[in-house]
Amino acid sequence: MATFKAVCTLRFHSRWNLIVLLLLVSLASFVTASVGQERIGPLDQVTVEQWRDDLSVLAQQMQARHANLYHTVSPSRFDLSIRNLKRRVPALSPLKIVLEIESIVASVRDGHTRVMDNRIPFRRYPLRLYWYKDGLFVQSAQRNYAEAVGARVTRIGKLSIDEAISAVADIVPRDNDFSLRERVPWRLVTPEILFGLGLVDNMERAQYELERNGRRWSIEVAPLQQPPMECQGVLRQLPSDWSDARQPGTPPLWLRNPCESYWFEYLPDSQTLYVQVNEVQNRGNVTLAQFFERVFAVAESRPLARFVLDLRLNAGGNLDLLRPIMVGLIRRENINRRGKFFTIIGRRTFSAAQYWVDELEKYTETVFVGEPTAQAVNFYSDAEVFQLPHSGIRIGVSSLRWQPMPPWQDRLSTDPQIGAELASSDYANNLDPAINAILRYDSAKR
Repeated sequence: MATFKAVCTLRFHSRWNLIVLLLLVSLASFVTASVGQERIGPLDQVTVEQWRDDLSVLAQQMQARHANLYHTVSPSRFDLSIRNLKRRVPALSPLKIVLEIESIVASVRDGHTRVMDNRIPFRRYPLRLYWYKDGLFVQSAQRNYAEAVGARVTRIGKLSIDEAISAVADIVPRDNDFSLRERVPWRLVTPEILFGLGLVDNMERAQYELERNGRRWSIEVAPLQQPPMECQGVLRQLPSDWSDARQPGTPPLWLRNPCESYWFEYLPDSQTLYVQVNEVQNRGNVTLAQFFERVFAVAESRPLARFVLDLRLNAGGNLDLLRPIMVGLIRRENINRRGKFFTIIGRRTFSAAQYWVDELEKYTETVFVGEPTAQAVNFYSDAEVFQLPHSGIRIGVSSLRWQPMPPWQDRLSTDPQIGAELASSDYANNLDPAINAILRYDSAKR
């Protein structure tokens, strides 16, 4: 009897020990979740077999839809990445699986083939970074972190800045390295990405190490509820509670109207007609063709020493709209002359804007100024979108190959004849190295 009581007591205590253990495990899970805060909702309900089925669909659909899936990644490497992820699914969180899928898609090395919707509500930290000629800097920040503005980023979480860039680059869809300069910085201020890639242990409190004039220090930041709005990759308007590295004064031309699809200004002192086109689309009451009719009218009615077409913020649109513009540029002798016609290009010049650059290179006397473009001169585009059946992740896959340039000129970008990459000091002092290079250009010496 005593033995029975002892056994019952032992079982009773064991049951309570188990309950306590489960409560402790639950508490630990809660603490871990509160630190990690993946917060990805319905993806948590996707089972291992459903993830594996999604990965099979991913491989099948990408192979079926892409114009040439293996133009950069080999079939064996692509298949191995799918098989390895299927094997590792049970050990991974939904967030990590999603980022692995982004890495597989990005391995195609085609800026139009990308994850369109990964079903995760990405947030942002209260920092805006820019990859200048002299490094990655805090370009603007919420006023609580005003001291960070204008400082170089040297470390994010556990990794040096070079290691952090390398880690994030694996999930960035791109044609070339200048695509990275455009697309990496915003990912380096995305809590879910930094946590999922292992840069930080707690996405609610991330550390950034900064440097200015030999002094190094760290800041700790929490995610924003609502990030500031952007146009063409540029802050739409600096929020009242944010600080910016740019000094007070008149902004350079390229930053004056980033939210305008197209606009121009005649500069009488230098007899320069500056035309910025930020997307190849018809907007408002004036079509792109009608806009250029006005541009050409001004070019014919004013003294014209230079014609500047700025496409550095133009990420594309509808290339069918370009024909009347190209015809107009080619025909006008007061524009289409070497040393008089300049086109500014850069890390955001992509898609239909790249096609426009190709046409300008072939048929006009323009001089390219700025940075390399974000896309290859012959590129994959026209993405077909499909959805993975269980997770709902949407993928865009390039279905066509555009070849404006001959195959022996199959370059990864259009490079400028006059390099003019932005430095952090240029931005801070409202300077535009591209415009300055154009104003200094002497065709007689070239």
